[in-house]
Amino acid sequence: AGEVARLDVSTNTIVLTKSLQEIDGVKPKGVLLSPDEKTLYVSTGRANSIAVLDAETLELQDTIAVGNRVWGIALSRDGSRLYAANGVSGTLSVVDTAAREEIATVEVGDMPWGVVLDD
Repeated sequence: AGEVARLDVSTNTIVLTKSLQEIDGVKPKGVLLSPDEKTLYVSTGRANSIAVLDAETLELQDTIAVGNRVWGIALSRDGSRLYAANGVSGTLSVVDTAAREEIATVEVGDMPWGVVLDD
């Protein structure tokens, strides 16, 4: 619990795991890889943040505060914006990935758990 893992899809084996327990309340839910394959974004559920990890080492680089009970996440094609569904808040967070900060919050209704982009 509270871990992320990197898989070798050619051998179907786990090659690296990393605990995210240093983030209080973490329950990893959604995972996205940046277009340049250098950064991993992980929604943390009850920890109300997006964890930013180095994709190679899985080391935690940063956390980005978003709404309550973040679950589903989506990334723009160019990787400049991340969108996070905040279930308990009833909101969608818009995150500037370069600045690593929430730049907008959109009210979307009760209990959003997923988000899909068509950009």
